[in-house]
Amino acid sequence: MDLTKLKRHYGLNRLLLVGFLLLLFVAGTIPGYLSGKWEWMQPPSVHRLKQIKQIQHRGVELSNWETLQGKKLLISGQKWFRQDVRRSQRDAEGVSRDGQQAIIMFMVQNGPMDRPQVEWTDINGYWRWKSDSERQLEFTVTAQDIARSRSSEVEGENQVDRNRNQNGNRDETVEVTARFFRTWTPSQTYAAIQWYAWPEGGSPNPSDWFWRDLGAQVRGDRVPWVAVSAILPIEPLGDLERSRADAEALGKDIQAALIAHSFRGSE
Repeated sequence: MDLTKLKRHYGLNRLLLVGFLLLLFVAGTIPGYLSGKWEWMQPPSVHRLKQIKQIQHRGVELSNWETLQGKKLLISGQKWFRQDVRRSQRDAEGVSRDGQQAIIMFMVQNGPMDRPQVEWTDINGYWRWKSDSERQLEFTVTAQDIARSRSSEVEGENQVDRNRNQNGNRDETVEVTARFFRTWTPSQTYAAIQWYAWPEGGSPNPSDWFWRDLGAQVRGDRVPWVAVSAILPIEPLGDLERSRADAEALGKDIQAALIAHSFRGSE
């Protein structure tokens, strides 16, 4: 077919995207072909998968929160871990939220072939809730947030080492976008947040993880992920926006803990 007709029919931007993806495919597969090893038959291993899988047995240690109970769940054939927590002190901004409770549910990547799929539908079936007012919640996790979450791992360090660990890369930031919506059961109304967390960010959309993981595979690497669903009790059918700050604070604590203890940290 004539190239001019192709440009007119599909659009130049779409053709450029297809060409770029084809280039990635060729760059990633030719070395495997020459060596006799096909990447899609044996994808690269997932770094720290052993540590990530521990979440389904004991949850995550959260800065500023104490765990009230943990429970393993099987939902639609998938292993989840439910972690009931309570805020135990002031947050990073100095706001006292003592006694505030939340329920967090995690589903982790169990192998190199696992990928995010329909986890949010499974959660809806577990809670049997109704929901509305869905929107986005965006928050930023800083190097200081990660260092605070990691602080429990460095209790035995001297002050110089502790300061070095706390400061680290001060400019590092991790951007996360989550689903944010109001949901309710016959007995309680909640503010809910959901996203797939990975070391450099997070999103509720599986496709956002897919493109990042595809680029990592071309480099012989992978992007690990953990599905997170968390709820905070609010007033019956209360205004969701009044819970935005609390939901953001909880989301930051969860993402920082995942980075500090599961995606990174000591082996």
